[in-house]
Amino acid sequence: MADSEPRAWQLLGLVRRVRAYERRELVDFLHDGPIQELAALTLEVQMMSRSAPPGAAADLDAMGEQLNAAASALRWLMDGAWPFLADQTPLAGALRQRTAWLLTEPVTVDAGGHPAVPGASAVPVIVDVVELMLHAMLPAGQPARAHVAVRAPDRQVQIEVTLTPAAGDAELPGDPAAARAALDQLARALDASARYTLCAQRWRARIVLSGQAQDAPVQ
Repeated sequence: MADSEPRAWQLLGLVRRVRAYERRELVDFLHDGPIQELAALTLEVQMMSRSAPPGAAADLDAMGEQLNAAASALRWLMDGAWPFLADQTPLAGALRQRTAWLLTEPVTVDAGGHPAVPGASAVPVIVDVVELMLHAMLPAGQPARAHVAVRAPDRQVQIEVTLTPAAGDAELPGDPAAARAALDQLARALDASARYTLCAQRWRARIVLSGQAQDAPVQ
């Protein structure tokens, strides 16, 4: 953690490391416990099915399929789309990965043009903030379209999130007053400036963070 980073960036980095540690603990538990037990039970059911009468064998085969499905779900928890980014992950891909649990369709991203785009070291921070903004603005899983625009002029990072109704919907779900209060709380926690417009057919929120690493631009 660089001492020159703004405190909000440092705090987000600490939270990111805690989440990564929690993930490693969960993966170790699943691998050494339930995954191994399910694998042993599946093998035992398969062996029983080979010597069972036809009717019982069909039931055992169905049980084996259920066990395999349970094991697959646990393996997804180990290997699925966790909110931890590999080095050099492009911003658009990182945002789609992290926000998938909040949206019913992939977020669209604009991180090019002028003013300048942010450096690659800012990607985890941007992704953290966008996830928090969407969580503040929209209940998870509610239908809406989200667009994110990112710019980095004058050693700042400007993050703008725009929500519009999903196809076939006339208005956005959610409570504008609650969204406004949550965005205010987020901006204060990040020591950031915020501006937003929340109407029936378009919610737009902008948060401006201070501090920007001078490295290669994001892709």
